[in-house]
This record gives sequence, C-alpha cells and structure tokens, in this order.
Amino acid sequence: MLPSRGLLRSSSSLGLAKAALQKPSTRVSARQFGTALRNHGALSHNPSTFAGRRIASPIASTAASLAAFRQIRFASTEPLAAPAATTPVDGAATGVSSSLGDITNTPIDLTGSDLLNISEQIGFMKAYGLDFGFGPTSLMQWLLEHIYIYTGLPWWASIGLSALAIRAVLFKPSIDAADMQNKIQELKRNPEYDAAVKAVQETMFAQNANQADMLAARKKVSIMNKKAGYKMWKSLVPMIQIPLGIGMFRLLNASAALPIPSMEFGGALWFHDLTVADPFFILPILSGVFFISGMRIPLAYMSAEQSRMMKLISMVMAPLTIGVTMFMPAGLQLYFLISGGLHYLQTLLTYQNWFRRIFGLAPVYPGGAFVPVGYQAPRIMDVKAPRVQSSVVAHGPQQETMFQTIKAGKDLAMEKLNNYSNKGNVEKSQKSAKAYEEKRILEEKEKLIARREVRKMAKNLRAKQ
Repeated sequence: MLPSRGLLRSSSSLGLAKAALQKPSTRVSARQFGTALRNHGALSHNPSTFAGRRIASPIASTAASLAAFRQIRFASTEPLAAPAATTPVDGAATGVSSSLGDITNTPIDLTGSDLLNISEQIGFMKAYGLDFGFGPTSLMQWLLEHIYIYTGLPWWASIGLSALAIRAVLFKPSIDAADMQNKIQELKRNPEYDAAVKAVQETMFAQNANQADMLAARKKVSIMNKKAGYKMWKSLVPMIQIPLGIGMFRLLNASAALPIPSMEFGGALWFHDLTVADPFFILPILSGVFFISGMRIPLAYMSAEQSRMMKLISMVMAPLTIGVTMFMPAGLQLYFLISGGLHYLQTLLTYQNWFRRIFGLAPVYPGGAFVPVGYQAPRIMDVKAPRVQSSVVAHGPQQETMFQTIKAGKDLAMEKLNNYSNKGNVEKSQKSAKAYEEKRILEEKEKLIARREVRKMAKNLRAKQ
C-alpha cells in the first residue's frame, strides 16, 4: 500500500472546500467529511442558472392540459391550434458546464499545515491513507486507534496498551495450551502410545502401506488422546498471535513511513520520534534478550533431546532477532520490546507450580521427570536400607550460562553434521555393496552359461565320434 494514496484521494475534496470558503454559503454543515462533495459557490449563488428551467416546465404542462380539456368538453372535430412553443433557456446548460469546469479546474494548494491541522478522531489514520481493507492489519489499526483516541495516552503508551490487550485476550488460550502440552508429555511417556505413534508414522511413509493398519493405528492414537483429555486444537489457538503480530508490524511500519505527524513526538525517554530507529539500539537489544530468555525458561523442564534442540534454535534466533529489528522504526521496536517482556513474564509464571495450582494445571518437574502415582510391586528384593532422596529441587532448576548454551549448541550442530555425513557414508557403502553384489551375480550367471556351452559342445563331439 502506498502511504500517499490517501492524500491523493482526498485532494479534490480539499480543493472544493477551499473554493466553497471563498464565497459564503447559505448552508452550514455541522460536520465536514473529507470525501463528501460540498456545495460550490458557483452552484449555490447563481439563481439564474436554473431559473429558465423552473419557469418553462410548469407553463408547458399547463398549456397541454387546457388543450386536452377543450377537446373533451366541446367534442370538436377541428384540431385546435398548437400551443406556442416555449423558448428554452440556454443559460442553464452553459451555466452548469461552466461551473463544473470551475470545480474540476480549481487549483489545489495543499501545504504541511493542512496535514497538521487534521483533527485526530476515529478514522483519522484512514484519512492519512492507511487503508488495509479487511484482515488482521485493519483489526490492529482499529484497536490502536481506539485506544489512542479514547484514552488520550501518547503513542508510546497506546502501543504498549495494545500489546497488553492482545496478551490479555490470548492469556486463557495460552493456559489451555500449556495444559495440553503437559498432557501430551504424559502420553509420550506411555510406551503403548509411543508405539502407536510410530506405527502411524511408519504406515504413513511406507511405500506399500496397508490402509487398514494405518486406520487402526490412527484410531488407537485418537482413543488414547481422548482418554487423556488431549485436544490438539487447543494447542494451536495461541498461534493467532502470529497474524496479529504481522498486522501490527505492517501498521506501525506504514505509520512511520507516511509519517503520522503526532508520532514524530509521541515517544518517551531517549526515543522521542517513533518514526525513526532507536539511535542507541537499546530497544532491539532488550527485545531480543526478552525473547531469548523466554525461550530458555522451558529448557530445564524438557527432555534431554528437546532441550538440546531448543538450545540450538535459541542461539540461532538471538542474533537474527536483534539484527532484523535494529533498523526498524522505534514504534515497532517498542511494540516488540513490550510484547517480548510480556511473553517472558507469562512463560515464567506458567512454569511456577504455585501459579499452575491456581489454574488447575498439573505440576512440572525439572528434566522432564515424571513422578508416578500409585503402587508398584517390587520385583527384586533389596536387603540394604533404602536411601531417601527428595525429588524436590531446593534451589530450583539449574540454568546454564550463555557460554554453556553456545558450547552445547555448537556440539549439537557438529553432532548433527556428523550424523548426516555418517548417514551419507552408510548409504554410499550400501549402494556400493549392492552394485558389487549385482555385478557378482551377473558374473556367476555368465560363468554358468559358459560351462553349459562347454558341456554341450563336448557332448556333441562324443556323439559324432
């Protein structure tokens, strides 16, 4: 969307308004709309323009009515004389055409003061040219504009309140998604469920898969999910924040590119102008720190394989997030900072057991440990005195330092590369062995055929002798 499109759309109406102010109008409107066609002075103060048409039309209709009445009243067979033709007034057409020509040819003198004098009310962002049609961007424009107008807060506070409103709306779905994640973790600890999932994957990607076996495996997984109360759609609801974030990105980026005049002094502290990037790069660095810290909180509660994968993802996303947002407008950087801080706070609370008890969620344990509930019969007699060990961590889960995470991510990446290279070597060796086996079988067939030919020739020689 071109930011100047809205100004070009409203330029003709601004020109009409300026022309109307040159001559006093008898009609006073309580509210003037930027896209409405106002009364022009040439049309409203020229009484002779439509005078001929207003008088000639009643005279012509009256003469025709009298002629018809006389024919019916006296039943005369002689036709009456035709009524005198009314002379049309040519001034009406010429006046209308000349006045419309004046309207279309009115010079437009649009200055910066005209843009600054646009009153900030509901719809003023669209008047500036920010029209995104229908979708998440328009929804974010509606939210930000209503918060800015009705609360009277500056732009930086309105942006922060918009991010808080989005997080508040998605708070309950996020809690439900955390509950579903806990349930699926419990299901994955069940060997029967793990075997059923692997059976579904094997039958799905197999070349000669049996449709009945695949349906049976899927049905078994579905029954176990339903029994555990796991619903996949609840885990996907928080993903709505992705299109909403894209919509806010488009809105704030277009508002800074236009720019909206009040955003140029709607910041705070060291970022007074929200239409340019943070000169000290503090906002993008803080937003990246909050984002990566929020991703590192669940690492202590994941399994070893999941934790290693998330470490690698976090180390890749850290420089990428800071580098991408470094030269964006300060308003957009502020939104990312507040949204990242709220995400960090919500994730931190979600993995606190006292907070989970309030919302009825199952407790979490470091390392993905699962404490079984119920009696398990002993299988081996132990004559030694048992040593009691508490399963509660005294000082909370152990968090790795940034350097340890970097080293672990590097080791994981090297391990993945080695696995891929080893896998390629294994496949290459298998192909070589297969080719050698095929070649050896072909040679054995050729030797067998040659021996048969020799025997046949020897038999023929004996028969001739």
